[in-house]
Amino acid sequence: MVSLKILPRRQMAKLYIKLGREISYGESGDGSKQEAAAVFRAVLQINLENTEAQYALKNLIAS
Repeated sequence: MVSLKILPRRQMAKLYIKLGREISYGESGDGSKQEAAAVFRAVLQINLENTEAQYALKNLIAS
């Protein structure tokens, strides 16, 4: 039997932000930016007030 442990929202948001940064700094294609933006937006759905995700999304869009 497999037991799954649900991650707290804060920890899940941190993991998503790390994933978004990895994607955005990876390949230099436009698809990478779109994928990273989607990940940062997912963080904001988890926690709308996450300033780290807001900042990362703003910087990604501005670049």
